[in-house]
Amino acid sequence: MLLINIDGSLTTTRSGEAYSQHPHDYEVIPQAESALQHFRKNNPYAPIVGISDQTAVEAGYKTFDNCVMEQRWKLLIIRDLNSILFCPNPREVWIVRRALEAFPLHTSQHGLPFIGQFQIPAPGLIQTALRYWGAPPEEATAIADRREVADAALAAGVPFSFARGRAA
Repeated sequence: MLLINIDGSLTTTRSGEAYSQHPHDYEVIPQAESALQHFRKNNPYAPIVGISDQTAVEAGYKTFDNCVMEQRWKLLIIRDLNSILFCPNPREVWIVRRALEAFPLHTSQHGLPFIGQFQIPAPGLIQTALRYWGAPPEEATAIADRREVADAALAAGVPFSFARGRAA
């Protein structure tokens, strides 16, 4: 299993905005696309899961619906991704998959107890992805461009690598 932080590792905005209001503003970083294709060729059955810490929703920079549309767009432009898990706030994890509506994996709105922090650098988002896909931490790898994601991955027991050319 490959867990990869999407924003900054796989995608960037055409406009240069940190919190784009338009889902189609995102584009794939060419080197990242090549790296994913290489991984898929060598690991044809391993899931590739995007993770995204969407603090912009809670901060009011974008709406939840806009965030879901943004993740759907990223699934369209990054063909090797199986799904995207994202945190719109510290207490929830949602998943976007191809051809299905976004649905919660963990949210107090649906009667689930608060089990800990999901937003990075806490390991909750990564642990939820591992549980969802049934992958043990030692069989996964996390890649990102931010030190906080490295901290979350290592706290979850997942080996980590920085995206090439991008280190914080």
